[in-house]
Amino acid sequence: MSGFASHMGVSIANQVVGLICIVIALPALLIAGLLGAGSWYTALRVNLDGTSKVFARGFLAVTAVLAGAIGLVLGTMGVLMMLDTKADVAGPVFILSIAVSVLILSAEFVIAGSLYRKVRHNTRKTWPAVLSWISYGLGGLLSASAIGLVALVAFGVGVDASGGPQVSAEVRRYRVGCSQKKSGSDCNMLGLRHQSGAGGLKKDEKQAAIAFQRSCDFDFAQGCIHLARAYERGVGVPADPKRAEIYRRKAEKLRQSP
Repeated sequence: MSGFASHMGVSIANQVVGLICIVIALPALLIAGLLGAGSWYTALRVNLDGTSKVFARGFLAVTAVLAGAIGLVLGTMGVLMMLDTKADVAGPVFILSIAVSVLILSAEFVIAGSLYRKVRHNTRKTWPAVLSWISYGLGGLLSASAIGLVALVAFGVGVDASGGPQVSAEVRRYRVGCSQKKSGSDCNMLGLRHQSGAGGLKKDEKQAAIAFQRSCDFDFAQGCIHLARAYERGVGVPADPKRAEIYRRKAEKLRQSP
């Protein structure tokens, strides 16, 4: 039961982080479109001097591409994390990379707001002022989100999804390697930590078997051997000699392959 609860906690945590990625990605893609359109409108229609026009068009065009790239990457990662409910919760490096992306978007909004203020000064129209304040507001909101993500790393990441004590940096590294890098070696090491209750994890044979299964799925021979032993002894999984033999044969085949 504890293994199931822990796995459910990890799944929920993954879906929450994935949802955060998607929520950040949507305004990133929106601002990419607005900045792209704004670069052409500012360059072709707004009455600015030569230097300001070149800067406005260049800045808006470059940041449009950057915001679009950030939006696509975060959106893709968010969808994958929400679908891959068997993966371990994202590590601090992953969440900090999201925070950096959010800070970049925040800076883009603030600079765009400054450009719209300059356009307002030259055109005396209302719409640039409105866009300026909207840009400043979104920039502040994203900055606050980035601070929240950093706080999550400082106070939340490293707490086991099942509510256990803080896990070690080694275990966090194995989790990231297993879930994001699809490393059979890291999955195997994570399974051994679950099996022995090391690194701040509770001893959990079911979670160990899940990690060994992923390790074997990623064609890591030692992971297949540990999974075969689990099925042979009925530890963490129902006893099944036939499946144990299947995984032993796979391990031998992997060891013999170049």
